[in-house]
Amino acid sequence: MKNYLKSIIFNCQHPQFEINDYRVRYWHVLKRKCFPQGCLIDERQPIAPVLTISQAEYRDFIAGFKVFQKWAASRSKKLKSNFIGVVQYVAPRFEIALVEGTLFYTFIGYTLVYKECLIDNTFFEDYVYVLIDKKTQDKMNFHDDDTVSGCGRFNIDEKGIVSITKPTKLKTIIPGSPNNYWDNQALADISLRHIDYLQQDNCLECHWALINTEWHPHKKQHRFQLCCPFKDCSPKEDSR
Repeated sequence: MKNYLKSIIFNCQHPQFEINDYRVRYWHVLKRKCFPQGCLIDERQPIAPVLTISQAEYRDFIAGFKVFQKWAASRSKKLKSNFIGVVQYVAPRFEIALVEGTLFYTFIGYTLVYKECLIDNTFFEDYVYVLIDKKTQDKMNFHDDDTVSGCGRFNIDEKGIVSITKPTKLKTIIPGSPNNYWDNQALADISLRHIDYLQQDNCLECHWALINTEWHPHKKQHRFQLCCPFKDCSPKEDSR
């Protein structure tokens, strides 16, 4: 099952998409209802996204999207969905808040990052983020490349990112890497790099994917995402 909400089949010349080579996600177009009539940058200049595929391919895409939408809705209505797959990496998770110009972050647990996995016996061809707390990781000691199964609440956000929360029955089926590098000292030594919240999944400065972070509900003047795994992704002078 492909995640159609994250598909990029449009280009849009709106300035906000320049940094992403004017590529636009389907979820954005769907939410804005701007295809084919377009939206307004100002009152005089309508802008419409342009298909990067043929009309026939777009019809096939819409048919597939409707199947995906029905599948995702049925998962979201369930109390628990089963999942199993190979964990690409185990990442620390942070709550983030920007207060009076200062960025605050609090370590709140871990994320098991799957590049793909089975969800209720359906092969899901996209990233899935299983959110676990520190106590669970201390007990289970998950590693990169572990094959891990469990069940939890299926969620899909407005960007099409799929996460599983409140996981239970977690079990390592096949061990992966013997190393667990996220000990207390490693967490204390992390140099966090943040970038502005953008409608994309890739870091602006490196090839690593961004994880879906959390922020304090009463202090969210701005939103941020973290590069994961954490690298030195300070903006380069010629990158903007």
